[in-house]
Amino acid sequence: METRWKRIALLAAGVVISIALLAAEYSVIRQHDRQAAQDTRQAMVRNDVNSLAQRLDSLQEQAFLLALATLQHNDRQPSMPVLSLVSREFIRPDAGITDITLIRRVLPVERADFETVNSLTIHGVNGLQQEPSPQRSIYFPVEASLPDGANALPRGLDMGVSSGWIRSLEWARNTAHPVLLVSRDAVGAPQRLYIAVTLKDNRWILLLGLNRDTLAYGENMAAGNRQDMSRLIAWEKTARGDSKILFDSRSGRPIPPEAPLHSLTYDIGDMKVMLFGYGGDIEKSSGTYTIMAFTATACLLLWLALYRLTARIDGYRLQLAAEREMRSADQSTLASIQDALVKTEQARLESEARQQAILRASTDAFVLIDRHGTIISANPAAAALANQAGETLESLPAGSVLPDLYDATGLIHFEALAEALGRQPFEGHLVRSDGSQLEVEMSLSRVDMPDDPFYLVVCRDISVRKEKEAALINLKNSLAEQVEMQRSQLAALLEASPMAMAYIVDRNLKQVNQAFLDMFQCDDEQEILNQSTLRFYQSEEQWLRTGRALYNLLNEGKVVKSELRLVTKHGRPFWCRLYGKALNPSVPGLGTIWLYQDFSSDRAVEDALRAAKELAEDSSRAKTEFLANMSHELRTPMHAILGFAEMGQTRIGPLQDERLRHYFERIHTSGSRLLNLLNDLLDLAKMEVGRMEYRMGPHDLAQAISEAVDEFSPLAGARAIQMETIYSVRPIIARMDSLRIGQVMRNLLSNAIKFSPDNSRIRVSVHLSDDSMVEVSVEDQGPGVPPGELETIFDKFIQSSATKTGAGGTGLGLAICREIIHAHQGEILASNTPDGGALFRFRIPRDTTAPEVSDHGS
Repeated sequence: METRWKRIALLAAGVVISIALLAAEYSVIRQHDRQAAQDTRQAMVRNDVNSLAQRLDSLQEQAFLLALATLQHNDRQPSMPVLSLVSREFIRPDAGITDITLIRRVLPVERADFETVNSLTIHGVNGLQQEPSPQRSIYFPVEASLPDGANALPRGLDMGVSSGWIRSLEWARNTAHPVLLVSRDAVGAPQRLYIAVTLKDNRWILLLGLNRDTLAYGENMAAGNRQDMSRLIAWEKTARGDSKILFDSRSGRPIPPEAPLHSLTYDIGDMKVMLFGYGGDIEKSSGTYTIMAFTATACLLLWLALYRLTARIDGYRLQLAAEREMRSADQSTLASIQDALVKTEQARLESEARQQAILRASTDAFVLIDRHGTIISANPAAAALANQAGETLESLPAGSVLPDLYDATGLIHFEALAEALGRQPFEGHLVRSDGSQLEVEMSLSRVDMPDDPFYLVVCRDISVRKEKEAALINLKNSLAEQVEMQRSQLAALLEASPMAMAYIVDRNLKQVNQAFLDMFQCDDEQEILNQSTLRFYQSEEQWLRTGRALYNLLNEGKVVKSELRLVTKHGRPFWCRLYGKALNPSVPGLGTIWLYQDFSSDRAVEDALRAAKELAEDSSRAKTEFLANMSHELRTPMHAILGFAEMGQTRIGPLQDERLRHYFERIHTSGSRLLNLLNDLLDLAKMEVGRMEYRMGPHDLAQAISEAVDEFSPLAGARAIQMETIYSVRPIIARMDSLRIGQVMRNLLSNAIKFSPDNSRIRVSVHLSDDSMVEVSVEDQGPGVPPGELETIFDKFIQSSATKTGAGGTGLGLAICREIIHAHQGEILASNTPDGGALFRFRIPRDTTAPEVSDHGS
């Protein structure tokens, strides 16, 4: 007992010393780990901040690439099919771009046309309500978004209402550089980041929505694994010196009070961004505990060794005493051992009997083979497979019954062959007593015994399974032959048909005939097989729309017919009539058969007939209106002439001279109107046959204009209409027929007075242009010309809808004006002023040989 207490005291002293050593070691290692963690955190934050700046550069490059790709696919204006085509490689969660929005820059004068063409209203957001955008100097409405989902920006939303967006978007237009934008005005929604880049004459802007998680940590870092990473905060530094947070990788938490471990100033567009990085939680190093555990284990083993050494010394002392006691017990122990041996032998014999019973009762064939390849024994199932008694199989070579276990060359020993075959089950043969071979599946395993190892072979009869497999193979070959025969029949049918035919599965071409290749201008069948039919449609939208309309009917077992405008391999469009039928509507995967018929020539004839019919109807309508107007115009002055002539004849006696003069003035005015009308008809007839005569020469255009203005001043003054004339220089020498140019001015002034309200103003401006031309404009404050009639009003017998309200006219005046101006190698145009009045301008060449003196006046 005393010795035991000494060992315990020695062990306790060792534990106390070990604890002291472990405490000192822990303090030193802990200090080292703190410094290492701080260095690691500093390097990680610096890397994250620099990576964020690199990702911003990469996103700007992607914006440029997307803009260039959009312009290369369409030289007129961007559209949704074009954007859908070029943006497939850009909108991906790992690419940092979540959506693409097309924004149009719209001026106030363009707002009505934009809303009409796009069937939308430019609006803003007030709380959760959408309200039409008020009058602004410029709008930036959303025209389209990809993908078109619930999170897409609504069409017509004016992005210019966001704080600071107009300044940034205008900066992007002026510099052609991308800008970074942040949405702060959405109620209840998190801030979103965008990169904007301009397109096509700065009229369109692409808005790229950014994935905040990918922007912060890159494409290989999931949001759920960032709790131990650095914290990234981006601030927008404004011109006033204050800052606004653009995004925070751990939004919702308070900003750390300590200084950031790394910061970087980054310029993108017109925005200066401050990137701050704060340290995350670095995983605690397990090295400290590993070293301490190793030290503690070493101390424990040392003191346990000392403990066991003292215990062994005490054990030697006790052993001597025990030996003396064991000698007296040897006789009784020997008898006990003998009894145990007898029981062990009985248990072994019982175990062997049970194993033999299991082998005999098993339905699988078991064959035991020694290491030299000789059969030791076989169970009844094995003997039944071999069709002989089990005793006759014993002592036979294994290869005589199982030939797959014998090497005919004699170079490979049985053990080596068994080692190679024993890894997995294999198929072989078993030789029966009558010499026939039975197909069996064998598995071979080695059994290691203390005295001598042996091998156990398990055999299963698979002859029935082999027969079924052979039958399945024959059936498969038969089906393959039938399929090949049907394919050959289909190929012969396709080639024999004079119409273009195609066999299509999942909208991919599987087989076509020569007529199909000729129709679509394809050189070889191999270049289009297994290709989508999309290449023969004018657009992806047409391809999708046709599929939705036709394939539902095909799956119902119906024969479909459609007429489409398709394109050949070289892009030549043509009209095609399609007929389709599903092979088996209940199994859509079997595909469909299609027939194609080119009826472009028939369609061209129909279009020509339709155009001719419309032209004839328009001509008939114009002539009818002309005759109606002419009958009215000729009848009115004629009635006046006849009426006043009759009055003059019947009342010339009693009437005073003044009344008589008034009557004959009316007769003269009506006759003049009739004469002017006849002159217009005569001029038009001369122009149509090319017999109009012009006396070209250098004349003062300002004088011809002044004469026309002076002639119409009394008519304008009667309605309090003010006429203003502005010349940039005077005289203005032009090569012209002064009589015909005066006729043009009188017609334009007559129309301006006719449609101007009382107490309004008509302005006539004359100035020189840089291309040696003289431009004359006549501007009134009347109702203007309807936008759809700015070109047609110059056609013969065509009047503006404003003219038909009662102002009169034959529709010949402007047509004659255009012919006269064209004869002077000039042009005449009509437009509307911003206030709604009409503006007519014509340009003719000036005579550059004559000097011109500046004389501004009105």
